[in-house]
This record gives sequence, C-alpha cells and structure tokens, in this order.
Amino acid sequence: MDHDPIKTRILIVKLAAVGDVLRTTSILPPLKQKYQGAHITWVTKKNAAPLLSGNKCIDRILSIEENYIEFLRNESFDIGICLDSDPHSATIHSVAECKNRFGFVANRAGAVTLANDMASEWWLMGVNDDRKKKNRKTYQQIMYEICDLPLPTQRPQLTLNDGVREFGASFLRRNGIKSSSRIVG
Repeated sequence: MDHDPIKTRILIVKLAAVGDVLRTTSILPPLKQKYQGAHITWVTKKNAAPLLSGNKCIDRILSIEENYIEFLRNESFDIGICLDSDPHSATIHSVAECKNRFGFVANRAGAVTLANDMASEWWLMGVNDDRKKKNRKTYQQIMYEICDLPLPTQRPQLTLNDGVREFGASFLRRNGIKSSSRIVG
C-alpha cells in the first residue's frame, strides 16, 4: 500500500461554536496547498466532530471529551494553529510541541497571549468593540492573515456522507420539493 510521505505535521485547535468550527475549515485547502504532504490533526469538541468527519483535508480528528491529550503530549508538530483566544483552546495549543505557532497560546500563568504578531488585530478586535465595528475584513480574511495564507479566501468545507445525502433526497421527495428549487434553511 503506497502512501505519500508526511512532510509537515499541522495541529489545528478550534473548540468554539460549531459555526466557527465550520467557517474555519476554509483554511484547509490553502494549508494543504502551501504545505505539500501535510498531515492535519484537528482538536475540537465532540459536537463539532461530525462537521469535520469525511473532510479529505483532515487526517485525524481528536475530541476533547475523549483521549486526546495523550496524542498531543507524545507527538510533535511542525505547525500549530489556534484561532480562539479563550484559555482552554490556547492551553491545548501550548501543551502541544509545535515548531511554529499561529494564533494564540497560554503562558505559564494561564494568560492568553499572541503566538504570532499577525494575531494582534484579531486580539484587539476581541477587546475593543469600536475597533471590531470599524473592521471591514471577513472572518476568513483575518484567519488567513493570522495563518500567513494567501488570498483569496475559500469557502468553508463541508463534506456530506451518503446517509445525510439520502436523508435530504428523501425529505425533498416526501415534501414534493424539486431538487432544482431554491431552498433556504
């Protein structure tokens, strides 16, 4: 069985609301393009894992409600990404051995700090409502800047499995909705 060699090991820590987890998946294609042969491990909450499942850009999903810390303590990563400035996410990012870090980490006192200078704009918007209101960049643009990824941004990545697709098709048939109809919600 032939496998492409892993050249870059990337850790992504994203625990926030499931919508935030989904919209952060937009960084996956440019990460895979920038770091050829990348192996991506994503740490998240159990309720967000189904949104990531089946995504061809993600090689492994670890849930914080299950055994994950053992993997992080045992492995090393070339790149660590934590785009949330909350203490839990930043601490997980800090525990992992990463050569290069993007976003946020926690220091030994438990305070959240910047992992790289490009995260300062996002940090300042989080503590200054006026600055946040004046912002004209999209979430994706800011996340790309933090991760040093090239623009333009990509759409969030959602992979639907066969069961979900069949459920949707069945719902349309049962309710007399044409698949060509514009559907919202």
